[in-house]
Amino acid sequence: MTRANGRCPPLLVLALDGGDGALLQRWAAEGHLPNLAALMRRGCWGEIAGSDFIVDHGIFVSLWSGIPRTRHGYVHFRQLERGTYNLRGVPGRDFDAPPFWTRLRGTGKRVAVIDAPETYPVAGLEGIQLCDWCVHEPRHEPSANAEWLLREARKAFGAPFALDQRPNNSVRQDNRLFRKYIDRIRRKGRLLRHLLAHGEFDLVVAGFGETHTGGHQFWDYRDKPGEEVGALGHAIRDIYAAIDDEFGRILEQLGGEAVNVFLFGSMGIADSYPTNCILEAMLRKFGYLRDRPGAGGARPVDMARRLIPESWRVALGYWMPKSAQETLISDRFLTCTDWGGTQAYCLPAIHNSLVRINLRGREPHGIVEPGAEYETVLGRLEADLLGLVDAVDGLPVVRRVTRSRDIPEATAAADLPDLFIDWRLLPRFIDRVLYPGGELAITAPNWFRSSYHTDRGWYAAAGPSVAELGRSNDLSAVQLAPLLLSLIENPPGEAGPLLPAAEARGAGG
Repeated sequence: MTRANGRCPPLLVLALDGGDGALLQRWAAEGHLPNLAALMRRGCWGEIAGSDFIVDHGIFVSLWSGIPRTRHGYVHFRQLERGTYNLRGVPGRDFDAPPFWTRLRGTGKRVAVIDAPETYPVAGLEGIQLCDWCVHEPRHEPSANAEWLLREARKAFGAPFALDQRPNNSVRQDNRLFRKYIDRIRRKGRLLRHLLAHGEFDLVVAGFGETHTGGHQFWDYRDKPGEEVGALGHAIRDIYAAIDDEFGRILEQLGGEAVNVFLFGSMGIADSYPTNCILEAMLRKFGYLRDRPGAGGARPVDMARRLIPESWRVALGYWMPKSAQETLISDRFLTCTDWGGTQAYCLPAIHNSLVRINLRGREPHGIVEPGAEYETVLGRLEADLLGLVDAVDGLPVVRRVTRSRDIPEATAAADLPDLFIDWRLLPRFIDRVLYPGGELAITAPNWFRSSYHTDRGWYAAAGPSVAELGRSNDLSAVQLAPLLLSLIENPPGEAGPLLPAAEARGAGG
């Protein structure tokens, strides 16, 4: 592909949802990712970090828009409706944080956006946009800026495929799922090349979700002997390698080294078991959160909770549609809490821990007065959290507690939790927690997974507008969008190095 406007080289942005920077660098160095290795040799790379990584949900909204989450307000896929205790599922498109390519409307530049996570078709842009065709846990049906594009995708790629996680799979089931992932990566590569043959583009954005879902799904197979798990021992590496191969084919089709390329992983993956159950147990034990008296209830759903064994409910919940699971979670959260006796509560989650103070005037039945009482409850809660100790090694289980108001540009305060809790990552489930004067026994939740995310992403870039810097500056999440825009808008010689010194200061903050 040649330049579409005669000025700037095309820009290819490859987004690896959950792509781990340490794994990318390791496997590039070992020769498993030759196209990424070539990109690094002729360009630069670094980390993406900062306050937006305080939770993993919604990170793409900040990355694509350049707007911090403390302004757009997206902190979890399950959030409160303002002024209520009602939980609702929310996708990134529900927030006022449009992706950076929105700025290309009216410029004559053509875009091709295929499965960029947490995005939606933007009206008024020239080119093609296909969203939610094969992504990690989509929250919308596939959509496109033209009906013919949906038909083309189905013809070339097959039916849409949701990359769901199945933590209770057998080895046999995971082998089938692994082969399906590899097949989907190959199909998506063919789909991308097919769609990119429709013309010349100034910007190409493509997302792969297999690094996220596959990273979690096959995490526990890494250290097992080959005869026990077969190909699954290298399943994560082979997923990365398949994407690297498709990346090389796409780059060659677009123009090779004449193209500006920015490849990034949104966040890493690490050993970690569910932790929000610790928070829930502590809030109840210390009296911050009270269950509603008689919460057993006489409704069918309440009777089912009492009568059906836990193991059966886990199995049933595993096969329930996500919408039905969310309805049950929201109902239990709303109806089983004594809001008139609760000082602090957390959103239902697995690893993310987000605490709201039941503040008078903000919450429907708030009991904590703004001002001095609010500060007292916050301070006591922070101290109690930081005093929790793992019964096995005697070390704190909480790494950091952050008040949302202390994060820069926290303008969406009414929608944000009051506290973000960052837990210590461990390769085992914490089932006993000590506190001054007692011990908490922690029950494992239904959704039991052995991995979570690190608090940083990673990038590599090369091309006519990118300096050959090797290890380069780190970026904050909100620096990504303006940086990519500059690579589209400024031709070589005017764009300068990837990160001018003035932009690099403060990155990762």
